[in-house]
Amino acid sequence: MSLDQQSFPSPRVLERRASVDQLELDRAVFIGEKYASYYQAQFEKITPKKQYAGFNVAAFFLA
Repeated sequence: MSLDQQSFPSPRVLERRASVDQLELDRAVFIGEKYASYYQAQFEKITPKKQYAGFNVAAFFLA
């Protein structure tokens, strides 16, 4: 596959991925040795996966 045919992620995706990696690193440094064994799984549970706002039916009809 040539370089022209490869698909590259958008700059926003790369920026988001870099910020997530930096957040993980910051958490690991702050928490210490127990981060990987316990806290990483706990943070994954509370971190939102969706990146869109959603749809509000009431706002749709009132607007």
